[in-house]
Amino acid sequence: TGDHHSGESATAKTNYDEEKQELGGYGTAGMASSTTSSTAVVGKMEIKFKVKHEGEVNRARCMPQNHFIIATRGPSPQVFLWDVSKHPSFPDANSPFCPQGVCIGHSKEG
Repeated sequence: TGDHHSGESATAKTNYDEEKQELGGYGTAGMASSTTSSTAVVGKMEIKFKVKHEGEVNRARCMPQNHFIIATRGPSPQVFLWDVSKHPSFPDANSPFCPQGVCIGHSKEG
């Protein structure tokens, strides 16, 4: 691996799989160090913003016509609609969960 990861945290180095070119994997959630800067680079992934979400995000899709509109789904059947232009890039730990809309009635994956 050489000096390829010299500027990254030790955690990111140990969780990066060169062969698959991916960071993390099953069971490694929450192992990367957190940051409060405007952008954070972990492995080959750059975190540009976060939103307060109920549970983990299992699926996220953006609207092709407006990339600020994002739909997310977690472990619950609800789909949450977000206009990320109305949220801070990195919310405070005590900020409320507040999507712009909630779609209910979904019973299947997808």
